[in-house]
Amino acid sequence: MFERVLYPVEFTEVSITCARALRELKRYGTREITLFHALEYDSAKLIEGGIVDVDKFISNLKEKAERKLEDVVKDLSMDFRKVSAKIIATLDPTLEIAKIENNFDLLVIPSSSRSPSFLGKTAEKIVRNSGIPCLVVKSRPDAGKSYYELVLRNMFEKPVFVVEKTSKDIAKILESLKQFGLKKVILARIADLEEALEGKVSKEEMIHPLVPIPRIVEILSEYWENEKAELEKIRRHLDVKGISSETSVSFGSLEKYLEKISKLEGFSLVICGKQIFDKALKVADAVFVLN
Repeated sequence: MFERVLYPVEFTEVSITCARALRELKRYGTREITLFHALEYDSAKLIEGGIVDVDKFISNLKEKAERKLEDVVKDLSMDFRKVSAKIIATLDPTLEIAKIENNFDLLVIPSSSRSPSFLGKTAEKIVRNSGIPCLVVKSRPDAGKSYYELVLRNMFEKPVFVVEKTSKDIAKILESLKQFGLKKVILARIADLEEALEGKVSKEEMIHPLVPIPRIVEILSEYWENEKAELEKIRRHLDVKGISSETSVSFGSLEKYLEKISKLEGFSLVICGKQIFDKALKVADAVFVLN
């Protein structure tokens, strides 16, 4: 399922440390890893800065980058059939990754070392535009390799699968993860208040600050029951497949829901779509982003 992995690497301590922890992916059938490093440059700006021979300058940078990655490649080569480093000089790293990502099954990327709950602009653009699943690992600048190894080792044990209206093949995805130590999954639906009230309440009633919305408790209860019933259908289907699961419908923010689950019983990672992965990353140690 994750035989070929693409890892965009930067020369930061977090990025290199996380790269070394990728050895844990062998338990998920990974056989090949490509470390991708983009040398962002603008020829005009380099010339303005006094660089006469741009090609030679870029060539030197590539050589330095390759030397920096030699130890990581050598280290990972002990666990995988093929480990390689791909250094590209480009104006747009996102575009270069888009050109090659279909040769891979999974893209792995750590969050920003400066703001662990967020991705950098380029990394976020890569994930949002990716045509393959992405695993975003929350960086912890003060943690060593053991933290990243632990996250990768246990990530599929007890995931929270955030079920959205656009979610597809839920049972199929979870069934494929069963072979990777999936013990239990929490099927979560974060209900949208506006969606629940749509067609039931007029816009005037919704925005009026002083007038109570009529039948709001009844409307929300009915919506909650319908959403719960849909999750229960999935749960019963998973039960037939031998996958333990529980269902949960909640109004409010995804972040608050995950914080609550984290305190009550814990979870290993969040599985969700591209629209909400950034919210999940604020709480979770890892987010598996579906394409």
